[in-house]
Amino acid sequence: MPVHLAGKSQQLTVLGGRQAFAVDDGFLIGKGTYSAGSRGAWWYAPRFAFSGPGVIKLEGNPVRADIFMLESNADNDIDWGNDRPKTKFVGFDVSWFRNTPGGHGESTYADRAAYVTLTYFHVRDADTSSHYDYSARGDRNGMNVASLSWGGTLVPFRPLDISKNFTFYGSFVSQQNSHAGNGYKSVEAYGMYFEPGYRFTMLPWQPQIFYRYTRYGGNKNPNGTVKHSYDTFFLYDGRDYPEFCAVWL
Repeated sequence: MPVHLAGKSQQLTVLGGRQAFAVDDGFLIGKGTYSAGSRGAWWYAPRFAFSGPGVIKLEGNPVRADIFMLESNADNDIDWGNDRPKTKFVGFDVSWFRNTPGGHGESTYADRAAYVTLTYFHVRDADTSSHYDYSARGDRNGMNVASLSWGGTLVPFRPLDISKNFTFYGSFVSQQNSHAGNGYKSVEAYGMYFEPGYRFTMLPWQPQIFYRYTRYGGNKNPNGTVKHSYDTFFLYDGRDYPEFCAVWL
């Protein structure tokens, strides 16, 4: 349904039930279930949808946003006690972006030449059964998660064509829970990655080189009362590159 905000046309969409949903590259939210155990599927059609209730999407240019209330489709009975905790969460994300030529970044992540995204969600219910005793994922219930992520050609520096060829992707996630269980009194954790890259447009085939640094918080004192171990939540393995790599496109 088209709507008009600030004199511009926006597309408002309400989606209910099971659905694929991702924020940016899926570093925080991207995969709602895993093809494991007796839930395994063909490699070319893996299961990764979330269960509802659903998502409200406001797709405009240069700003887009989602409001979501979803649930991971985990099931330890199917995966013999090795699945992620079933997690119900509610939150939002809002992005400013710049399109690639002819792109539709309001609906397609790959069409964003540059973007900055703010994401927040609250875990309203999560499985805290004995399957997750002493697990990094055992303290989701009641957790608040905030993220700032960015990517693309963000540096407005023209020499050496940096404003056109230099890319910089990254994300920082904070996880806080003052009502943790599993032997802890609270959770204070973080995760992040930084990925600068450069495309050599002056060379044949335009090779691109980039470096990715990833860091997750962890417990220095495993016997303490505050858990610092980062929970990857719904990580989707989309931009999961090696720490050093070159790509020819």
